[in-house]
Amino acid sequence: MDRSLLFVFSLALLPSVLGTFSVSKQYERRHKEVGPVAIDLTDSHALDAPEDIFQEAKDRRRRQTEDQTLPYTTSAFLPVPSETYAIVHWDGLPKTTVFILTVAHERGQVRRNGGVRWCTLWRSTDYGVTFTNETSKWNVEDAKANWYYISQDDDRNIVFTDLMNKRLYITEDEGVTYRKKELDITPYIIKFIPSSAPWLKDGDYAKLAFVHDYDTKKVSVTDDLFKTYYDFPDNITAAFWGYTETDEPGVIYFDSEVTNGRKILKKSTYPHSGESAVDTHTRYFDKFWLSHDYVFVADYSSSARTELWVSHMRKDFIQAEFPLNLPGKHYSLVDASEGQVFMAVYHDVNNTALYISQETGHRYSLSLSHLISSEGDEWESGNPIYDLHLVEGLNGVILANIQNPNSRYGASVISYDKGGEWSAITPPSVGADGSQLLCNPPSCSLHFHMDVSVFRGFSGILSRESAVGMVMAQGNIGTTLSPYASQMRLFMSTNGGYSWSEVVYSRSIQVYQFLDFGSITIFTKRWWRTHTFNFSCDEGLTWTEVDYPTSSNLNVAGMLTELGEKALHATIFGYTSPFNGWYIIGVNFTSVMTRQCQPSDYTRWSPTDEHLSRECLLGLHEEFERRNSTTCCYNGIDYERPQNVHSCSCAIEDYECDYGFQRDDSDVVNSPCLPIPGMNVNAPPSNCPEGEYYAISSGYRKVAGDKCVRNGSNFLQPIRIPCPIDPPGSLQLNFKGSFNIEFNLAQDGGGKLKTVYTWDFGDSTSISITGYENAKHMFHNYTMPGDYQVVVTAANAEGRATITATVNIPDRITRVSVVGPTQGLVGVPIVFKVSVTTENGMDYQPAVYSWSVDDDTTVSASGEQSFSHAFTNGTHEVACIVSNPIGGIRGSITVRIHTGSVGVDLVASLKKLIATNEVLVISVQITNVTTGDGSDLRLHFSFGDNEGTDIHTKGKKQLTEQHAYTHPGTYDIHITVYSSANSLAASYSASVTVLSPLGKVNIIKPSPDGPIVGFKGTTIVFELRSYDKNERPVEGTTFGSVFYSVNFGDNTMKNESSSVFEHTYEEIDDYTFSVTANNGVSQVSVDRPIKIVQEPGNNDVKIQVNNDKDVAAVGEELQFSISVNIKGLDDEQKSSLLNLWTAQWWVTSHLTSTSTHNITNVKGGHPVAFTFNNPDSYEIHVEISRQGVFNEKNHLFSTQKTVEIRARLDHLDLQLDKQVALVNEDVHATISLFSTRSIPYDHFVKVKQIVTPTITGYPSDHTYPALTGGVITWSLKIEKKDNFKLQVQADNDVSSVSETSSIEVVDPFGTVNLLFTLPDNHPSDDFWINQFEQSMINDLATFTGEKKWRFRVKVSELGENGQGHDFLVAVSVLPADNSEDAKQEAAKLTEMVTSFPSSGVGFKIPDVSGTRTASLYDNQKVPSSSSGISSSVIAGIIVAAVFIIVIIVVVMSLLIALLYKKYRRLETRYSRLSQTATVTFATNEDDDDDDPPVEMGGPQSVPVLDVVNNS
Repeated sequence: MDRSLLFVFSLALLPSVLGTFSVSKQYERRHKEVGPVAIDLTDSHALDAPEDIFQEAKDRRRRQTEDQTLPYTTSAFLPVPSETYAIVHWDGLPKTTVFILTVAHERGQVRRNGGVRWCTLWRSTDYGVTFTNETSKWNVEDAKANWYYISQDDDRNIVFTDLMNKRLYITEDEGVTYRKKELDITPYIIKFIPSSAPWLKDGDYAKLAFVHDYDTKKVSVTDDLFKTYYDFPDNITAAFWGYTETDEPGVIYFDSEVTNGRKILKKSTYPHSGESAVDTHTRYFDKFWLSHDYVFVADYSSSARTELWVSHMRKDFIQAEFPLNLPGKHYSLVDASEGQVFMAVYHDVNNTALYISQETGHRYSLSLSHLISSEGDEWESGNPIYDLHLVEGLNGVILANIQNPNSRYGASVISYDKGGEWSAITPPSVGADGSQLLCNPPSCSLHFHMDVSVFRGFSGILSRESAVGMVMAQGNIGTTLSPYASQMRLFMSTNGGYSWSEVVYSRSIQVYQFLDFGSITIFTKRWWRTHTFNFSCDEGLTWTEVDYPTSSNLNVAGMLTELGEKALHATIFGYTSPFNGWYIIGVNFTSVMTRQCQPSDYTRWSPTDEHLSRECLLGLHEEFERRNSTTCCYNGIDYERPQNVHSCSCAIEDYECDYGFQRDDSDVVNSPCLPIPGMNVNAPPSNCPEGEYYAISSGYRKVAGDKCVRNGSNFLQPIRIPCPIDPPGSLQLNFKGSFNIEFNLAQDGGGKLKTVYTWDFGDSTSISITGYENAKHMFHNYTMPGDYQVVVTAANAEGRATITATVNIPDRITRVSVVGPTQGLVGVPIVFKVSVTTENGMDYQPAVYSWSVDDDTTVSASGEQSFSHAFTNGTHEVACIVSNPIGGIRGSITVRIHTGSVGVDLVASLKKLIATNEVLVISVQITNVTTGDGSDLRLHFSFGDNEGTDIHTKGKKQLTEQHAYTHPGTYDIHITVYSSANSLAASYSASVTVLSPLGKVNIIKPSPDGPIVGFKGTTIVFELRSYDKNERPVEGTTFGSVFYSVNFGDNTMKNESSSVFEHTYEEIDDYTFSVTANNGVSQVSVDRPIKIVQEPGNNDVKIQVNNDKDVAAVGEELQFSISVNIKGLDDEQKSSLLNLWTAQWWVTSHLTSTSTHNITNVKGGHPVAFTFNNPDSYEIHVEISRQGVFNEKNHLFSTQKTVEIRARLDHLDLQLDKQVALVNEDVHATISLFSTRSIPYDHFVKVKQIVTPTITGYPSDHTYPALTGGVITWSLKIEKKDNFKLQVQADNDVSSVSETSSIEVVDPFGTVNLLFTLPDNHPSDDFWINQFEQSMINDLATFTGEKKWRFRVKVSELGENGQGHDFLVAVSVLPADNSEDAKQEAAKLTEMVTSFPSSGVGFKIPDVSGTRTASLYDNQKVPSSSSGISSSVIAGIIVAAVFIIVIIVVVMSLLIALLYKKYRRLETRYSRLSQTATVTFATNEDDDDDDPPVEMGGPQSVPVLDVVNNS
């Protein structure tokens, strides 16, 4: 059927104008299933007065003319004066049944949605010759059918819908009988399972269908053609059958409205007993559509743009990405049947754009902007129209109309590579009447009416898969498309739109069709009164006009053929004015096409025949069988067109710009695909896990549907790049244990896999581990107690994070002493303290103190280090258990409590601060003894470290005692005096602080051990650190407060307890920095030399690359470091100086102007390493600051260095235009360089390449110049016959490649020379000559049949001959190989070629007015040469000959007579050999324009005649 006349229906009724999603008219045409076609006269021209034109059927056979057999025509009349809407269905032969439903609508009602006043069903069983009114078979009086649907698996099953009565009329025997079905819903649409479902034939699915009521949003499903049906859940606005290989048989996808028009996606599988939700990755959506491998959902919730989500092969939904920064308000699906999606997007009133996706349908590239389309309100309603036509049967050919400033109707363009490149449409040079069409692109071109014009009553473009290569279109020539019918011309192409011919300058709208796989083309006027139609059986070379079988004119509304265009039947629908019914004109061409085509009637045709420079299109070389256009035979309905297809190796033509890339507008053909400014096309996906890979586009992607093969190479393929590393997130650190500490690290997000975790445990032990999983759980065993600062640093190339925690490792408790008076009085509180001795004399905290009196723990204080208690009379034990995570020890003291009192005064003196192991001297003086006997008192010393002693006074009043402490700490000393009766007389308490002595002091900043270098006038920060005897850093209270005395060496001194000093040296000189540390019990000193120099400038700081490389390869790691040039500093001092600074590195790409590889907070002396994955010129930047703060105050200087990264050469492609050449013949070589990604080398960065061709075995003094460039053309001549090898080498400083190709140089076996004489006004440029040579070779190949002979043809201009220009055509015959048999066959072939002009084979040459002559030259008369004789050589020979003749005439008159006789003999011999041919070109004699020559076989059509023997 004529799919250009399909009734168009909206995707859905849209609730919002924020955005829409719909399908195009072309989409519906391309994917039309078996079904009816509608013809509507509502919008046709006004209907005039009635005419009686009906004739008897017996008079309808057409007359025959003397020289032309005409088709058999019939006419039928349907008397329905008000039913201006006709819906037609015919499956085509061998089916004979045709259905026509004629409908009268209420004025203003939407056709498919009801509004039917009445209807009539007509049925024909004889191909439409006669029709019967069969409305009565429905057995109802009020039938108001509006449409009907046909099963895709069995076309006998037809369902007619009656919306107004909620009724179905169903036939299962192709209209013989009917049954009606009353429904409780309105059957707005019925959908049978699509015919493309792969499982359709596997079961009885012919009667499986669903009906959808848009009003109630209900869907009902039947599997017995509505004898029974069951309902789906409510609130469904769209439903589709799934019909791909990945769908379960009988699955239905549908939406479910949940809130405020928002929907979710569900599916149900036959027999539809349940349903399941489909995750669309967007919580709700507004519309969805299913087409082939794709499911689309549209979300209108954003006020800025409509979001589109796509599922490919029913996998996860991915949000669609479009390159332009324009809001996508409305989307319309153009096509999704060829492994990619064509999507039209309405951005605003001035820009509707065509986008093309990659295979998965979610990343789109712009193909064409400013497409002609309907107004915005039609997009909002879901019924957009735009001018776009995908030529059927030829993959990749598209026509479109785009906006033009000179006309609102636009201008037409065409693409032959699926929207990759667009160009104006080249018009024919000659019109249908033979006149010259003076129209040359780009100022003038062809323009065609498409869908927007169809909406206004014009006919659109016609192409059919069954008629491969044939296209018909109506339009005009000029600068833009004309809306006026008076300028209409009808055009036809037989080679897929590469060239066009004018069928008729119609000045009216036409309707046209193909029949019998394109063997018949038919057209007639549409909407105009006419009495004729025209047909052609030779692809438009000639046309025959035929009268309608009516006595008066008809207004033609449409023309239909059967679905598939296989039969020789056409049906024309017309009416008279005013409308009183339908006239059905049947046209049967079996009387014209009486002979079925035989194998000899076919030829092979390939779309690439039109491309002289291409063997393949979209990766395939396709050859179709086509009927010879000059043979009027029919194909037959069982004809299956043979097609030979083979894949081609991928070339640059098979690729288009990838998403986010575009070509330079100034050269959209040859310029490379470069990133669109402002788009981060290589940004990793949001869900790119660290350690995985993502693909960086090479800038190109294979055209979807392109079938080229890469043959194992990575030609233009994306590059796998590791997912980026994020800066590490914040850290948390937990730990537990005593000496063996268990650490647990937690990280909040960020990079983990390649992050390096450095653990510094604070005891001079550190470890670095790569990967969070390996580093998050650590154990560390501390050998010494103390407080340790544990620092964990997570760092990677993008940043770092740090966490610090203090770990206390307590010392092991070895002894606990309870210190206090051992005697007291009843009721008087006594204070006791605990003295703890540890194994290493270090802190034992944290500790728990548990006190008891006489083992009664109820009196215990809660964890205090001191205890107070009032006792009763008697002896008591006071005990304390001190425990820490390592263990616990119990200590006790016995105290005696007395009644009464004794009196003694005790005075003691001792040092309050001592060092460990220093002897403490305690001096005691006793006075005022009030007891009875004071001659011998006992003094008990408790030193607080579980040590004590007793001494007796023996009458002395002054005594001394000594004690040494081995561990630092604060100790309480108690002295108790007892009388001779052992009663308490007095007590004394004091405390002493014991500190560890210092071992050394050191300057850790700016340098702990190397030389110290500073700048004049620049502040230097000094950080000091003290150590104990074991070289452990002094920390905590065991050393007390350390006081530093500093001498800067420039007469400046400072004394502070701070360990950080700042100082500025004002003069360049060498100084000595001295520091003394004192903690009250010891002091240590250190001296360090300091060199103060002048601060360097930018010119003194450079970036160094390893091995001083300025050029490196992709993937090669480069190390960059800072070098500084300061006089008077050695390398060690320079390194020390660099580590005073902090560096910040980054890289800038010249190609994309983006910054990458940012590395911050690196010591100036530390190198950094970068790896570059893309060829480019990069600028390495470094900024250096003081103190790690990058601001104006601390900025020192910055510098940069440029490095060039080049892709490694992968291979060199050397192509010779011939493998066998004649001696001294030009051999053309094409040399292409490819990188490791097989991308043409010059499509990345222009770099130096050196290509040196050499010929093995050639004379050593024969040299060739070096060539440069990514793609090189080059020619050479070889002056002797032999087998040679051509070797080409290429080098780009990081790699080199070479390639060798063989060539055989031979003498021609024989040469036949033809002389052509052409008029003086003939253009003699090289282009014409080259085309002539190629045409001759093609004709010779045809002439010699299938034998694979090798020919060389050389055309040379000889000069003037008085009548025109002479051209010499030298045809050289080469043997197929070097065997004797081949040479003998070549000799025979030479004889055949000698008779070439008289064989009737044509010389195809460009058109020039006038007459040409062609003569066969004797091989002896014209020397055998592949290069011919130039006109200058001939002129020189003539001058020389004249001069010699004059000399001979003067000197030897007798010799002149002799030469004259010889000349007569030669002339006689020549006349016997000579044959003359005349070539006459029929051109417009009145056309004086000197049109330029036209390329043969190109997009323009040129008259071509054959050379005919005239002897």
